[in-house]
Amino acid sequence: MAYGLTKGSGQGTAKITAASPLTITGTQASGWDDDSDSRGRILRGGDDGSGRDAVPVTVTISNPNTFHHWAHTVRASVLSTNKCAVTDFSVEGAPRQVDLPVVANGRLVVRGISVRLAKKANGGCKDAKVTLAYGIS
Repeated sequence: MAYGLTKGSGQGTAKITAASPLTITGTQASGWDDDSDSRGRILRGGDDGSGRDAVPVTVTISNPNTFHHWAHTVRASVLSTNKCAVTDFSVEGAPRQVDLPVVANGRLVVRGISVRLAKKANGGCKDAKVTLAYGIS
């Protein structure tokens, strides 16, 4: 068996593409009090003793890149509300572990995050709208 050795040199170029950050959006939580109709399921008195029914929010992670980008954790916190105080609401299910790739130029929907009206916030919060701040890593 024989082996041959060769010598050589060369040049080349490589293009490095920096990733654009993932963007994250979510639905606004809104609700009614106990006097609401059958569709007013949000923020009504809960039977679990923990306060009010939790309002699910849908979070969408968008990837503007031409390659997959991983999403590991979604964070959410109450940013503002049009009624009551920010402290009258709490976020459940966040931080939310995702650990999934967001496909190139695609979206990933994350569920499992919700907003709850505090038990002490009786009255005055009817038709409240809660805006959340989101983060991703």
